[in-house]
Amino acid sequence: MTPLLKPLRPNSTRRHVRWHQLHGSATALALAECMHNDSRLYVVATAGAREMERMAAEIAFCQGGTRASQALMPLPDWEILPYDQFSPHPDITSRRLQTLFELPDARGGCLILAADTLLQRLPPVSYVQGRAFDLAVGQTLSVEPFRQRLADAGYASVGQVTAPGEFAVRGSLLDVYPMGAQAPLRIDLFGTEIEAIRRF
Repeated sequence: MTPLLKPLRPNSTRRHVRWHQLHGSATALALAECMHNDSRLYVVATAGAREMERMAAEIAFCQGGTRASQALMPLPDWEILPYDQFSPHPDITSRRLQTLFELPDARGGCLILAADTLLQRLPPVSYVQGRAFDLAVGQTLSVEPFRQRLADAGYASVGQVTAPGEFAVRGSLLDVYPMGAQAPLRIDLFGTEIEAIRRF
């Protein structure tokens, strides 16, 4: 990435830095330049959800999709009012859980969220990490305990998996759409051993 703006970065002697006269997408370009080859995590608070989506798209564009691009971790707002009688959309829950799972191990990158989201309480790290599952080919997996674990975590047992938070068991095939994943997974079992894992 060839720097254009060369913005000042905070450091041990200059803890506060103010950028001036950044118009349009220049703020995203300055952030992308600052994050380039920097191991610190940047936190960007925007005025609202729409601005958050725009800023994330602009930073990703400015990074150009290079191998040195730093991870962007959007933490979307629930988009419901505090006393609404319905749950947030599963896609929003999925994106939030993905960000909360990745955040403790983040080395560099950018957490992007709306200012309202800063006021919301978050679950402890141990809660999110303790409810994640990591599967690999060759691993032993007992279907019934895993099905119970998914049900306890709030996953819905359905006939056909179409949305995050759903799973289906059909013989030796286990379909699950993990929260935070981009696509559902099909786990092919041979007895209790995972023979294959593929997206569908």
